[in-house]
Amino acid sequence: MGRGRPQRIWVKMHCEGCLHGSINYQLTLEEQAVFFKLIMLSAVCTGEPGTISDNDGRAMPHWYIANELHAPLEVFESTLKKCIKEGRLSENTVGILVTNFKVYQSEYERQKPYRKNKQKGEPTQAELDASDYHISLALKFKEFRKTVGRDPNLGEEKAILEEAEREYNNPKP
Repeated sequence: MGRGRPQRIWVKMHCEGCLHGSINYQLTLEEQAVFFKLIMLSAVCTGEPGTISDNDGRAMPHWYIANELHAPLEVFESTLKKCIKEGRLSENTVGILVTNFKVYQSEYERQKPYRKNKQKGEPTQAELDASDYHISLALKFKEFRKTVGRDPNLGEEKAILEEAEREYNNPKP
């Protein structure tokens, strides 16, 4: 639907919330279906995930959105009214906004760069961070060994070196 935006093909839904949450007694089954479809529509509608508007960033008529969802206009209007009252949705001149859209989303997009690096055989950021950590510890060892090697009576430095060596040999995950 939207121009120049990455296509989102699915949204995540919180099973416990959908099956046992307040939505079950606040909305009829028809209204629940409309609400879930609004979440899906907001994922594919514009370049701004969580917003239902036209490509120019303007609100679409309610009758048009209801038609897109294959829902009777009356059911759409009652869903919108109840969801705004409960804070699930909001509406302004831009369109209809899903209040906690990120809650309904996966980590897929955020994790995509890490997966690409893995496919290329490049280290992930976590692996690079771990590598930097080990390099800094190795440099500390080298410096401490020089100091301790000159004066064997430097007990504090020896203790620090021993602690650093234990940390290096047993890295934190």
